Amino acid sequence: MSAFVLLPDLPDPKPVAQTNPSLGQRQVDFLTIDQPYLLAMHRTEEAEAALRRSIELHTNMVRNVPSEPMYREELAWSLYDLGVVLQATGRSEQAAAAFRDAIEMLEKVLAQEPEAPKYLCSLEAMLATCPAIQFRDPPRAVTLARQAVQRAPNDPACWKVLGIAQYRVGDPVAAIEAAQKATELPNRADAKVWLGLAMAHWQKGDHEQARVWYDRVIGWIERYHPADELLGRLRREAESLLGKEQPK
Repeated sequence: MSAFVLLPDLPDPKPVAQTNPSLGQRQVDFLTIDQPYLLAMHRTEEAEAALRRSIELHTNMVRNVPSEPMYREELAWSLYDLGVVLQATGRSEQAAAAFRDAIEMLEKVLAQEPEAPKYLCSLEAMLATCPAIQFRDPPRAVTLARQAVQRAPNDPACWKVLGIAQYRVGDPVAAIEAAQKATELPNRADAKVWLGLAMAHWQKGDHEQARVWYDRVIGWIERYHPADELLGRLRREAESLLGKEQPK
């Protein structure tokens, strides 16, 4: 049974956030976990409803526990994901408002916790990969990602987003180095890194190696993560760059 059937039975988030913030967070996670899959299955109305409920819950949690930056970051991601749904359904103006609110929220989080790698990476990821390209800022994304890897050199997620940002600014050599660093760290097989390597090698002019990485990742995506929204966008970008076509 879908989690969304249970939405009306969720308790009021205000007392939950005040007395047990971790429980309140789990309720929000319960709401949002299926959103990428619903979007991939074109069940956009359900995905949008879940995200709007998540935004409502997170807004109350932020209001009642203003000292906790994690809730602000999660609110930012719910706003961002709503923007993704709105963009995918042709509501670009509403999507832009959601993306703008998400980025502004993360800016506030980063002002509160300026050296936290997690929040540096979150803002960098939005600035490097937002589907509404007017909100992308690759040079700043590189700056944020470099700060993140300096503070968390063993976090593969930080190296992954650094590689994507460096590809965006047209520095394929640095992008490849960052992505390879991400793959060397333990327990982090990541299709986004592999797609980034494919695109960076193509940008560098090494088309054969680009195709090797592309061919390696496509089967993995289709088997394990066919519904991942960001992977889908990066895959389409890679296919456009390499002259590939998705199967019908």
